[in-house]
Amino acid sequence: KGLEKRLRFEVGVQTTNPETLKAVSRTADVERTLRGIKLLKKAGIKLHLDLIAGLPHEDFSSFTRSFNEVYSLGPEEIQLGFLKLLKGTSLRREADDYGIRYRSKPPYEVLHTRDMAYEELRILKGISKLLDRFYNDGRFQHSLSYLIKKFKSPFEMYLSFYDYCNKKGFLRRSLSLKSRYELLFEYALTLDVDHELFRDLVNFDFLFHNGKEAPPVNTRRPEKKCLLEKVRAYVGDRKWLEKYFPEAQAMPAYEVVKHAAVGYFKHDVPENTDCKEIGIIFFRKDGETRYAKFQL
Repeated sequence: KGLEKRLRFEVGVQTTNPETLKAVSRTADVERTLRGIKLLKKAGIKLHLDLIAGLPHEDFSSFTRSFNEVYSLGPEEIQLGFLKLLKGTSLRREADDYGIRYRSKPPYEVLHTRDMAYEELRILKGISKLLDRFYNDGRFQHSLSYLIKKFKSPFEMYLSFYDYCNKKGFLRRSLSLKSRYELLFEYALTLDVDHELFRDLVNFDFLFHNGKEAPPVNTRRPEKKCLLEKVRAYVGDRKWLEKYFPEAQAMPAYEVVKHAAVGYFKHDVPENTDCKEIGIIFFRKDGETRYAKFQL
């Protein structure tokens, strides 16, 4: 029991384009592959799925479909890599047949193909960075889920986010964790979304994963005077602790407070998005975070 939580499967999907899979001597039974991945996901196994850009017969539109299909599976990580034509491989020998041009130095990465232009691959490079910084990081779950629902597809959202970051020069910078939350919120301000709701979702994600550290300046809400008083009352109530944080029952109240972070929200996040003033206590111990809501 619990073994599935420790298992991590890496699956080299590469693409969901059957013609491309056939060209690289992979199984072209896409539905069977996706069905197997869904079963692993249902079993609670952590998944790392690979996509490769620059393969034969894969244009920008085809890659978009592959991206959306893989993203919809909800893996823990998506690695967006780029074709490398290593010496001795069949793809290197057939490069001219597919119009593939690649760098002359190792690792011989693709520059452009008959189907994918250099500029399109450059865009995918930027999207790969955003995947690593936001999706694969795992600390932006609710914020990203909300934004993606506002677009026709996951790829459309990442393409829009790429355009914003590229124009602002963020893709060339090293970003701290807190500045990434700030960037995501600033990007959302340019979209037709509920900005106050998104502020709460960003703050929830931040407090859930980062504990007592103060949320980003641009998303922070003014403290409610009654907030800390209520927190002290709750953590001093043994029955309440038994219900919400059973692992804290044996701890003195001051020790519980030491492990807890608290936030004020104007929406009942993350489960639903109703306007409702609430406080949330986040309790982190042994690498696990639980949270409990209370009325204000």
